[in-house]
Amino acid sequence: MVNEEEKPKEKICANCHKKFSADFEFCPEDGGQLVIVQQDQLIGTVFAERYKMLSIIGRGGMSIVYKAKHTLMDRLVAIKVLHNHLLSDALTFQRFQKEAQSASSLSHPNIITIYDFGVTGFGQAYIVMDYLEGESLEKAIERDGYIKEERAIIIFQQICSALDHAHSKGIIHRDLKPSNIVLLSEDTNKDTVKIVDFGIAKVINPDGKQKQQLTQSGEVFGSPLYMSPEQCLGEKLDIRSDIYSLGCLMYETLTGQSPIIGNSAVDTMRKHVYEQASSFKDASPNIKISQGMEAIVFKCIEKETINRFQSANDVYEALTMVLSGDIIAAAQNFKTTTIKNKSYPIKEEKWGQAKHNQKKKFQPSTIIITFIPLILIAILALGLLWQGPENDRGSLYQKALWQFYISQAEALNKNNRSADAMEMLSKAKKAANTIQDNNTRLIATLQLGADTAALCNDFVQQSKLISQIETLKKQQSKQILAKTLSKLKDLAILPKGELELDKQKSQAKAYGEEILLTAHNLHGQELFEDQESLLREAISIYTKLLGKEHPLIADFNISLAECLREQDDTSSIHQLLAQAYEIRAKAFGANDIKTIKALLKLGQFDKDEGRHKEADIELKEALNRTRKYETNNHPLLKECLNSYADYLHQTGKSTEAQNYFAEASKINSNQ
Repeated sequence: MVNEEEKPKEKICANCHKKFSADFEFCPEDGGQLVIVQQDQLIGTVFAERYKMLSIIGRGGMSIVYKAKHTLMDRLVAIKVLHNHLLSDALTFQRFQKEAQSASSLSHPNIITIYDFGVTGFGQAYIVMDYLEGESLEKAIERDGYIKEERAIIIFQQICSALDHAHSKGIIHRDLKPSNIVLLSEDTNKDTVKIVDFGIAKVINPDGKQKQQLTQSGEVFGSPLYMSPEQCLGEKLDIRSDIYSLGCLMYETLTGQSPIIGNSAVDTMRKHVYEQASSFKDASPNIKISQGMEAIVFKCIEKETINRFQSANDVYEALTMVLSGDIIAAAQNFKTTTIKNKSYPIKEEKWGQAKHNQKKKFQPSTIIITFIPLILIAILALGLLWQGPENDRGSLYQKALWQFYISQAEALNKNNRSADAMEMLSKAKKAANTIQDNNTRLIATLQLGADTAALCNDFVQQSKLISQIETLKKQQSKQILAKTLSKLKDLAILPKGELELDKQKSQAKAYGEEILLTAHNLHGQELFEDQESLLREAISIYTKLLGKEHPLIADFNISLAECLREQDDTSSIHQLLAQAYEIRAKAFGANDIKTIKALLKLGQFDKDEGRHKEADIELKEALNRTRKYETNNHPLLKECLNSYADYLHQTGKSTEAQNYFAEASKINSNQ
């Protein structure tokens, strides 16, 4: 018999994915089987000290997005949390930070707002953003088949306005597609657009050169159905790549069909480079779309960047002309663009069309046409033969193939075809096994497989896949540990020359965060003995190299103390925490926030160990310093209040303790 506390509160329909009360056995809307999906471990917990995790909004290859409530401000937010198995990948971690930094620099009514980002004490990277209650453009197209032109133009103009703002900040989206466009209903406006997921956005320097340090050579990002030719070829991108993706998005929105689609991801990418899209009449003969609108879309998806619109604002102005009907009256001022043997007017001087010297008989395109076979062979050779960097070995072809299979499986799940999705994931697993990336892609594949198995009511398979994921994560952590220990071993060999020694010290300082990240990863996998071994080795080497009072020693001590508590080995924890506090106080001052936190941890440990005299001094001091120097840090103040109140309660001072508990509760409800 199930206890009332253990009884599930809701179930999810395997067909429509809607949630209903646990009292129902079958979906009241479509009769589908209602199932209980395994609860995520973060649901119901307070994340990053101030966000109550409520439910899962969506999953991706890099992260899970949760619906949450800010406990201090009572506001709903969405939190993107990077998968734990990716945290040890320094490049992925940097990309995650770059996404937050890029997106948080944008302030526009049609771009999702980023409120906060950071890393928890256990190494979980996260981004906090708007919680949007609406539907994606992708869902709207799936439901209605297509979007009528007049409504679509209003949507497109908002996208253009947002893109123009991002481009003015030197940021290109690189993954513009219908699923990344959310439609909200605000006041009298039926379609308020929000662009989401700048997850693979790239920042461009003021001189026009892209920052390449976070991009491994040869990597291709984006969704094949919407990728520009230059993106498919792995070339450098500028804002006109987003214009091409926008054109693909507009084409699909208006016709319900993708402009370019092949038999596989690689075939689709090839067609983006060499083949033209069908005219609107051929793609959707029963849908009425103006010639002007079609001209705009096909100008966006020109193969050569110079022939496209040169800015999102140019597209916006063109859409305004179509909406007002001016495009028909001004037809004589338009230059033509070819659409599968058809021609439509394109206004040259208004939309940035490149002027070509018609007197020149020789055209550069002649060379391109002549050498197309050689270019194609070179591209195929690169895709099939180049194996990528050491930490991500595998051909571009296999990586693109894996990405295609994953995208198809996600699309099939959305269309309630979970059984077909499992078959697609089987292919994705085979592709992942050919890539040496420390099982990162394989784990992502198995995770999606576990979610899909639950939708198929195959809970035995779901449990099996989750077990495989945990095994792989532990193996992954072991491999990362081996590499980290190898680097530590290199640091342990002290050079003789002063210049070389200074260089090694600089390397050690830069490498400290990676050691802590590895330790957090091991902690999350409950590999406490390995974590302890790593940290003791790091403390020994860094003490000899940087000195026993370097701040990194304090960080290592605190992490080691947490590790030892998990193993119930409390013999040296007080000494570790006391030393960490002393190091921080000397380096940064007694009133620095990390110094206060170190003092608080020391007081909490002494409280738990019954050292009441020491705990009283330490917890009271941490509270007083927080009140005085961290007046706006409400989570820290609340923790200090609760810790001191708990100490008072343990020592029989219940009345005084209740006052501090009440003050902490007041912060929670009113801040």
